[in-house]
Amino acid sequence: MSEEHQDQDARRHQDDVEEALDEGFDEDHDEGEFIEVDQIPIRDASIRLGQLLKLANVVEHGGMAREVLDAGAVTVDEEVETRRGRQIRPGEIVQLDGEALGLPEAALTPVAEELEELDEEPEELED
Repeated sequence: MSEEHQDQDARRHQDDVEEALDEGFDEDHDEGEFIEVDQIPIRDASIRLGQLLKLANVVEHGGMAREVLDAGAVTVDEEVETRRGRQIRPGEIVQLDGEALGLPEAALTPVAEELEELDEEPEELED
C-alpha cells in the first residue's frame, strides 16, 4: 500500500474515532470494538487523575486511587499511568481495569463543565 493510501486510511480511522468520542465511545484497540466512555464534567482546563477517579465514583478515596494506580490498573490513552497527580485534559481517555481488584471496569474522559445561563434577568433589589 502506498504511503498516500496509508495516510488516507489513518485520517479515516481518526475521523471514525473522533465521531465515536463525540457520541461517548472509544475504540478498544485490542479487540477492534467500541467501548462506552463516561464524560465527567470538570470546572478547570484539567484535573488530577486521582481526583477524576474519585469524581467519577470509580474509587472511594485517594488511598484507593493510589492502590489501583500502583497495581497498574489505570491507563491514560492506552498507556499505563501510576501518577495520581497526572493532569488529565478533555479528550484524554482514562481506563480502569478493576476486575482483578474487585472494582468495575470504567472508561472516562473529562469534559468542560457548561455554565448554566440564566434565562431570566436578576431581580433588582428594593431599597
